Amino acid sequence: MPIQAPNVDQILRLADDFGMDLTLDDAHSFVRLMAGLKASYDRLDELVEPRLPVKYPRAPGSQPQAAENPYNAWTFKTEIVGASRGNLAGKRVAIKDNICVAGVPMMNGSRVLEGYVPEVDATVVTRILDAGGTIVGKTVCEDLCFSGGSHTSKPLPVLNPHKPTHSAGGSSSGSAVVLAVGEADMALGGDQGGSIRMPACWCGIYGLKATHGLVPYTGVFPIELTLDHCGPLANSVEDVALLLSVIAGPDGLDPRQIAPRTQDYVKALDQDASGLRIAVVSEGFDRPESEAIVDKTVKNAAKTFEKLGAEVEEVSIPMHLDGYHIWNAIIVEGSTELMIKGNGFGSNWDGHYTTSLMDAYARGWRSRPNDMAETVKTVLFFGEYARRYYHGRYYAKAQNLRRTLRDAYGAVLKTHDLLLMPTIRFRATPIPPADCSREEYVTSALNMVANTAPFDASGHPAINVPCGSADDLPIGMMLIGRRYDEATVLRGGRDQSVQAPKSVRLTHLTAAYGSKTDSDKPSNGVSMRSRPSTSSTHSTPSASCARAFVRFSGCDRLGLAPEARCVTWRVTFPALHCRSGLIRSATRTHRPARTSRIGKKSAINRRTLEDIGVPSGYIERRRCGDRPASLSSPHVTHEFGGGPKTQRRVLSGLRQIQTLPSGLGDASLKGTNSTPLMTHPKPVLAICSGDSQSYSPQHHSPAALR
Repeated sequence: MPIQAPNVDQILRLADDFGMDLTLDDAHSFVRLMAGLKASYDRLDELVEPRLPVKYPRAPGSQPQAAENPYNAWTFKTEIVGASRGNLAGKRVAIKDNICVAGVPMMNGSRVLEGYVPEVDATVVTRILDAGGTIVGKTVCEDLCFSGGSHTSKPLPVLNPHKPTHSAGGSSSGSAVVLAVGEADMALGGDQGGSIRMPACWCGIYGLKATHGLVPYTGVFPIELTLDHCGPLANSVEDVALLLSVIAGPDGLDPRQIAPRTQDYVKALDQDASGLRIAVVSEGFDRPESEAIVDKTVKNAAKTFEKLGAEVEEVSIPMHLDGYHIWNAIIVEGSTELMIKGNGFGSNWDGHYTTSLMDAYARGWRSRPNDMAETVKTVLFFGEYARRYYHGRYYAKAQNLRRTLRDAYGAVLKTHDLLLMPTIRFRATPIPPADCSREEYVTSALNMVANTAPFDASGHPAINVPCGSADDLPIGMMLIGRRYDEATVLRGGRDQSVQAPKSVRLTHLTAAYGSKTDSDKPSNGVSMRSRPSTSSTHSTPSASCARAFVRFSGCDRLGLAPEARCVTWRVTFPALHCRSGLIRSATRTHRPARTSRIGKKSAINRRTLEDIGVPSGYIERRRCGDRPASLSSPHVTHEFGGGPKTQRRVLSGLRQIQTLPSGLGDASLKGTNSTPLMTHPKPVLAICSGDSQSYSPQHHSPAALR
């Protein structure tokens, strides 16, 4: 359909906007001259533009109900199954809702994009599916991704699973949360000022911002071309490396990619920390906003590198303190021009423009600008002010200074392999109330980026590594490496994950239910791993199995020796609603999975379990298939096993058991170091070894196991 030709009144208004004086005759003259220009636009309307490929069938899925989404972390749940084989086969992957997934609604955390459904898959989405991954949904992000907190997302804030009154971090808030509670194995996020690393820090998981341009941004909603990053989050550094190995590399469509260099990220984890040279950056610590417990925990984590054979020394990089100011000018003016006035994509670059996204976003924000977040309005006002009255000079100067910042880090990285500092200088903060002042709302969204943002400006790779917690709130350490040397960054993160503190709070159990047979599939057609029977009577040994992963943080923390051939855990607890909404209150019976015998040299024993905070009265070693001595009824039993190849990948980063229906009371058990273990009712944790047999639970009176 031809575009409308400009009329005389429009030309006069445009001239006035530019401070030009035109007569009526002048305006008529320009209208006639523009007829030739309009012809080209009319012809463009007749041509078909190339689109990003959509290779795998899918249904749009649905918005989860509140009971299925207690942390407000999902926008849409779906199931898009990729190739039958590949490095990500069997992996559940969540996608941040600023990334296009064809046929699945995309909101980017904002009401101004509500109703938009992409018709293309982002490059990273196609690569995940080509590698055999299964996309399980879109995760909530902050309003236009412009917040490091988790309270600006629409319609509800994202809650921290460790302490739901507190922020989960942003802007990839939902991606971090679904990983922390075990509802996905891997996730994608975006990072312009720390938006992968900050929620990873506050949710206690791993999140990597790769070198600028390593991962293609094609099909992702832009903010600022020179700051945009897309990257992986996961519960283990191994899964971060695996996902990065799939999504990294040029796609020929992203102007951010200037000869990116990839490495074998998975193989890099075969090396230990011995010989690494690590620089602890003093400017990352002891600032006015720093918490002493954060500084202490991160420095203690740094000391463990020395025990692993690394060289650790403190260095000073004064330019780090100016990195925030350099980044600020770039993000404020750059995002005003590209993300807001440029309708998300701007101009003057060669690559793929997602035109449907440009149209939907432009119509949304220009027709309803009042619906934009207070953070975005603040940036728009100051960015436009700086442009109008200072003509972009400070944006240009900041872009020049980013080379100075990059060189300052590079000078230290010539003699060291990694830089080290806290990811965020303080722990997660309370979510501001809905009626808070604008000042509190904006400050709570942007006050945590001082350590993360400079590396978006410099482009260096940086990873959050969980290294401890205090008052149930995780603390993260950031490791920074040379540009395009993600392998060393991941190597450092892997060794720290092994040496993380042993006092771990067990706070969540997640079960991935599915069916053994096609007849057991849910009516919505979503295929899941193994779904328990919903009968209230005891089932026979032929009933479908249920399996679940109980996630701890590092197999080495459990004392698991490499010689161990197989490990099986059994967790039995009263069948009550979990935060994940996956366990329903009903009597269920499951047949345990068949497993082989635990290796004789495995160091799993009562003491190692006590070390991670399991009370001795709740530990029992049994042969698989033996019935627990005492259980309250109704109850559910879950088991899982793993061989040497999966010990690190499956057990590493696993999180926590938490029975939790709200309103059950505040009774809790205490593990070692007075760490809260789990809320009422009491669970039973048993180590199982040997061959499994059919298992049919019976009703038992509750009693402490000894």
